[in-house]
Amino acid sequence: PWLKGAWMFHFTISILIIIAGCLDNQDRKYIPVDVKALNEANLANSNNCSKGFVNVFASSMDDPGALVCCTADSTTSSLYSGTAADGICDRPPLLFFLTRRLARFPEAWLLPLFPFFIRLIHQSIQRLSFAPTGSMAQHRLARRRLYLYITLIQIRGWILYLLFDKIEEYIVASAGTNCWYENLLHQSYSSCQGQVSDFSDHIVLYFAQILPIPLTEILHCIVEPFWKSKTNSNSSSSTGPSNSSPFRMAVAIPLMLLSGLLYLYIATFIGTYKTATYFHTPPEIINGYLISLLIQVPLFLMQCTTWMESTREYFFGYAL
Repeated sequence: PWLKGAWMFHFTISILIIIAGCLDNQDRKYIPVDVKALNEANLANSNNCSKGFVNVFASSMDDPGALVCCTADSTTSSLYSGTAADGICDRPPLLFFLTRRLARFPEAWLLPLFPFFIRLIHQSIQRLSFAPTGSMAQHRLARRRLYLYITLIQIRGWILYLLFDKIEEYIVASAGTNCWYENLLHQSYSSCQGQVSDFSDHIVLYFAQILPIPLTEILHCIVEPFWKSKTNSNSSSSTGPSNSSPFRMAVAIPLMLLSGLLYLYIATFIGTYKTATYFHTPPEIINGYLISLLIQVPLFLMQCTTWMESTREYFFGYAL
């Protein structure tokens, strides 16, 4: 039951963060623009914009918050017109600097797999001390799960992002070329970029890859701790309390796993809230989250229900 409870908490807190961001959206959808074109046009209060954004729903640059200039020496925004889009230029707290890297390679691929790096470090330490590293069956199951997670990362990138994006281009009509910010767009952008409704690829990344993969693996590690083995238990009990290494491992490794997972959740939720508040409409955020369920739900069903029992036994090695 606690496995289901952990997943339910994951779904609940994720949806609450998304709702909070959508409620603060205020009918805004900002897209980044060409900073060079912005500075040359001398539209912003500052000619030293390090980043620039336009609200695609603004009818003109005279609308409040239509144009945002972020300066390199300040986290606050200066605007050509109207009130500031508070927070769009703000950097995350220094401790959560990885928030800005979650959507970039290689962090987007490596961070979800951090439990396996901890496992690898533990196995290396055990080998150096000539201690047992677990059974062959445990190693075989771990490799299967690693291949599963790498496959899910590829599915998220090639199918849920690139393929779905191409399908969307064929289905949704072009926005045309009649928009006030056309001359500020990057050359790679389509005409009137952002006016056509799409789905949030960042939300798909966060909730189909960044969070569910480490959540699944860490929950399994709690059920089947790789830092414990029958051999370790027997040697610990035979040598008495002087041998504290197994105890230290039993404390340090779960602490690292849970701390890492908590850090990843906070960093991801910071990115989620900002994405929902400034960069996508609520329907686009919802569409992105619904797409992410194509990976989240199978992982939940595999780990917590009897619907995919044979698959669970293949990857996790236990039955409910």
